[in-house]
Amino acid sequence: MTWDLVVRGGRVVDGTGLPPFGADVAVKDGRIARIGKVDGPARRTLDADGAVVTPGFIDVHTHYDAQLDWDPTASPASWHGVTTVLCGNCGFTLAPARPEDTSWLAQMLSRVEGMAGPALSEGLHWTGGSFGDFWRRVEGRIGVNAGGYVGHSAVRRFVMGDAASERRATGDEVAAMQELVRAAMREGALGFSTSQLDIHVAHDGREVPSNHAAPEEVVALAAVLGEFGHGAVEIIPRSFVEGLNAADRDLLLALYRASGRPIEIQTLTPLLPSCPDGWERTLAFANEAWRTGARIHPMFATNKLGAHLTLGSTFLFDEMPSFREALTSPPGERERRLRDPAFRARMREELADPTGRAFVFVWDVVAVEAVRDATNRGWVGKTVPQLAAERGQDPLDCFLDMSLA
Repeated sequence: MTWDLVVRGGRVVDGTGLPPFGADVAVKDGRIARIGKVDGPARRTLDADGAVVTPGFIDVHTHYDAQLDWDPTASPASWHGVTTVLCGNCGFTLAPARPEDTSWLAQMLSRVEGMAGPALSEGLHWTGGSFGDFWRRVEGRIGVNAGGYVGHSAVRRFVMGDAASERRATGDEVAAMQELVRAAMREGALGFSTSQLDIHVAHDGREVPSNHAAPEEVVALAAVLGEFGHGAVEIIPRSFVEGLNAADRDLLLALYRASGRPIEIQTLTPLLPSCPDGWERTLAFANEAWRTGARIHPMFATNKLGAHLTLGSTFLFDEMPSFREALTSPPGERERRLRDPAFRARMREELADPTGRAFVFVWDVVAVEAVRDATNRGWVGKTVPQLAAERGQDPLDCFLDMSLA
């Protein structure tokens, strides 16, 4: 037999939990055909001596939905051994969509995920249609395995139009949304996703459509998955940072009872200094749920979680009304407000009062990562307090002035 590919002499980590072991890996007709000592000729041979050989990694939480239009490699995921990406998380999908809503959904995605709006406008070629229509466009054209959830915000926008960002749905509207989820599942959706996080604000200054849904609506849409016997529900509960309050725990259990499918919840991590042990309470709840038969899966990050932001496209300050007001303003007006001393006084006052906020901004961990103007290269790698001290400024003034520059 002639093998298509043999990877020789590597240290195999096979994902089963076994200790690493030395072996060759042979591939035939696109599948792993033998692991161990492999003899015989091969059309292609890779010398893996000194290297680790593993299955491709699966990234279960991505937002490559738009990027796959212009980047078939799904970079940087594929650079790090990721061979499968799951898109459409948090309810932020681009399909299903009416033609007149494609731009709105793309702008929402660009803001809540910190993407550059002009890049999406330039690179995304989606004119609307069903969930299946969206994914058929990239079939056979991308270098990774990819699949996606059908997202709550897109489904809501399709049925309710602009009212999706304003109010709860009627019974008839929920039934229409269920039909869209049902159609998406028939067309290959991996499940249903939603976000209930108050800080998720769209480009128009309003909370994303899924945030306006009653718990009963979320449960009704998840229940559709019970008709199919496969798929999962992915959700960011409102109180995930604090460790899940009673209402969110009830919601997660209701989602499982209605769907019978695994419930994937947001990352377990000490995300913010204000809630350092929230992840422990979430993990305890997940373990308790498992003991009662409910499959609730918290996600884990494989590296230290951080946020990379530019002031023009971030949602991380949206719990503070003045920040939200400024950062969702059109270009020009946004800059005018951010330069106005009276407006900065409002921002400073809100920033100093964390009451009722899940996200508390901590200046001492914010550092400059990159600058556009070469004359400002000395800022890179320094934190806001360091730069504020050098410039003799208040930290907020320093942060805003540098961002504007």
